[in-house]
Amino acid sequence: MTQYETSVLNLIATSEFNHLNGSRPRTTEESATWLFMDELAEDAGLAINQVKGVLGSLVKKDLIEVDDIDEEETLIQLTKKGILEIW
Repeated sequence: MTQYETSVLNLIATSEFNHLNGSRPRTTEESATWLFMDELAEDAGLAINQVKGVLGSLVKKDLIEVDDIDEEETLIQLTKKGILEIW
C-alpha cells in the first residue's frame, strides 16, 4: 500500500462516526462510518480529488466498500481484508 492509502485507511478505521466512536474496529460492521470528503481530505492532507483516487484504489484492492462518493458525506466500510490490514 502507498503512504496515502495507509493514511486514509487508518482515518476510516478510526473515524469518530463508526459504531465504536473512533475506536479501531475488529469487524466490518463496526467499521461502517459516514465521512465528509472535505474533512477526510483535510485530515489526510490531500485534495478532495486525491482522496477520491485513494478511495478508488482501496476499493480495487478490496480493502473498503463505498456506498456513495459525493462532495458531501460518504458511507464507507472496511472489508475483512481491510480489517486485517489495519491490525
